Amino acid sequence: ADVFKKLFDGKTLEGWRGDPARWSVKNGAIVGSTEPNGIKANTFLIAGGKYEDFILRVKFKHAKGSSGIQFRSVTAGKPEEFRVTGYQADIGGGDTGTFYEEKGRGTLAAADRKKIKSALKKGDWNSYEIKVARRTVELKINGQVTARYTEKEDVKVPRSGLIALQLQAGPGMEIAFK
Repeated sequence: ADVFKKLFDGKTLEGWRGDPARWSVKNGAIVGSTEPNGIKANTFLIAGGKYEDFILRVKFKHAKGSSGIQFRSVTAGKPEEFRVTGYQADIGGGDTGTFYEEKGRGTLAAADRKKIKSALKKGDWNSYEIKVARRTVELKINGQVTARYTEKEDVKVPRSGLIALQLQAGPGMEIAFK
């Protein structure tokens, strides 16, 4: 039987770790902000536990800048930097819906920009579904498949790992998740 587990209680960041200066809970959502001056390096809010094959359902709302949802990821750098590397479902910067590998091979499956433009509700809540089954990843925005990718047999990437939310380096931005 499929069992869904909540990663966010809607009230606190219990079970998550990240820079408290950048992440908070407002109006029942996790909010990440680099306002007003931006940040020099990517930083992440990391969920507890490791995940292998799953369906992750998230709602996000963002206006500018870039972000993403990491999965099957591993920590990188010093613990206090809250950095990860691995698979990412992109948000923003013209790449929403794209399947990417952070600090790795880059874009693995680009989203069709026309499809995204028609599916995305700018400045409003959007649903993101990430389905991971063995070597295949499928991303959906508001029910529309945006990227599908099957990893090659000979590529050595983690079969399980962390889930994390990204704040990307650059000018000030804000994003909300629930």
